[in-house]
Amino acid sequence: MGFSEKYFSLVNGALMLAGLAVLGYAGYLLAEYDDLVQGVGTFTVMVPLVVGGSLVAVGLIGCLGAKKNIKLLLIIYFLLASAALLVVLAMGSALLAIGGYLEDVEKGEAIENDIMGTITDFQIALFNGCCGPQPGVTPVTTLCDENITSNCISNVDVVEDFQEAFGEETCEYLADVEIDGAPIVGNVTADPTSCGGGDIDAFISAITAYIEDNIYVFGGVNIGLAVLMLLLVISSCCLIFKKKEDANKKKQQVEANQLVA
Repeated sequence: MGFSEKYFSLVNGALMLAGLAVLGYAGYLLAEYDDLVQGVGTFTVMVPLVVGGSLVAVGLIGCLGAKKNIKLLLIIYFLLASAALLVVLAMGSALLAIGGYLEDVEKGEAIENDIMGTITDFQIALFNGCCGPQPGVTPVTTLCDENITSNCISNVDVVEDFQEAFGEETCEYLADVEIDGAPIVGNVTADPTSCGGGDIDAFISAITAYIEDNIYVFGGVNIGLAVLMLLLVISSCCLIFKKKEDANKKKQQVEANQLVA
């Protein structure tokens, strides 16, 4: 096995370990924060499950193809890695795009599309479900119209669905998360800094900033992973042509030996 095959196998081994780590993270989310997952959406677990499983499968095929010198496996690897590259790149781009929408929501700009509306409805559902009603907190019931275009409810059904999905575990988890020293949710009487001090505008601004910071990290990781996948796709392509060239040389050598004999 030449240097290129060893390098290729090593990187794919690391890819398999990364996939196992992602699968472990998804399992942890399911085991520890089932209510939160159900509230936010099962996609929060399905995405890492699909990504982790894909990384393990692609890495395994790549290692076997390079180590066993099997051209068919390398071709399959090339196709799967190309597909994974497109998926990871799309996910990273989507996360960064959502980050842009979050910036608009944080600034209190008018809700101009369904994405911004869903983000705001999700945050209002959190506010209503985990912060109110309690002294100092009034649940949000204001509907968006031509006069009220920000921090308002775009779809009542979406807000109700989110609230029904949120359980006590969701609120308990968020009570342990602090933004600039203030808990996202909690008892406003005991801690006036929690729940944005009972103000929906302050609450949305705080939780949006928290999600925004994390989503840019995940988006950046996806883009970085896409760059790695691109290098692996190029490497697999080179290995396929190298195998083909080696096979042609071997065939020519056999034919030359037959002529000599």
